[in-house]
Amino acid sequence: MISGVVVPCAGLGTRLEPLRAGTPKEMLPLGGLPLVHWALREIEATGVDDVVWTIGPGKEPLRDYVEAAAPRRLRMRFAIQAEPTGVGAAVRLGRALLGPGRFAVLYPDYVQLPGHAGLCAVLAVSEGCAIGLVRMDAGRALRLGRTARAIVTDDRRVERLEAAAPEPGAWHTCFAEIRETDPPANDAHVLDAWNEIAAAGRLCGVEIPGEVLDVGTIAGYEDARRRMG
Repeated sequence: MISGVVVPCAGLGTRLEPLRAGTPKEMLPLGGLPLVHWALREIEATGVDDVVWTIGPGKEPLRDYVEAAAPRRLRMRFAIQAEPTGVGAAVRLGRALLGPGRFAVLYPDYVQLPGHAGLCAVLAVSEGCAIGLVRMDAGRALRLGRTARAIVTDDRRVERLEAAAPEPGAWHTCFAEIRETDPPANDAHVLDAWNEIAAAGRLCGVEIPGEVLDVGTIAGYEDARRRMG
């Protein structure tokens, strides 16, 4: 069981300039709906009912949309990150509202097709920590932004994570995670923390099914628009 889901949305979206043009990146259109709608679809499919969105200043349109569009069974809460000090700090802030226990992190920059089932795949891991993975190919290497390369065993236990450019044929991290403890507040230490968990044999790699789109980059967003209209 997990205590809930943290969705970090406090970033400035600089990788989408000039497309963003002052609009929160999560509100850019995709498939006739705001990007954030597809994160809601992922959450709705899981059965989890406690969700914390970490948002920053200027993200009021995102909050308004989430509050209006979310199913009533979902408990939606918002943590405010006054300064964009990194995703690790954003996750820690959101997790503080969930309390103790295993929790999931959904990164809304990613969209899984066709069934918006990426978070469900990660939540199928019943114990320990987990991290979403994709097998890189030439097309994904052009579309995906910042990821880490994962060295995995035949049974998908992660032996270690490495900072690396997208490499065709390699496993790379993306999409969602299950954590047992808060990540480091300083993003520079995140890989070290994951590797401590991996060394203890408690990090499972989960292949995200279907296609994974990184809508946090211009190339990925334009590709997603072509696919989803």
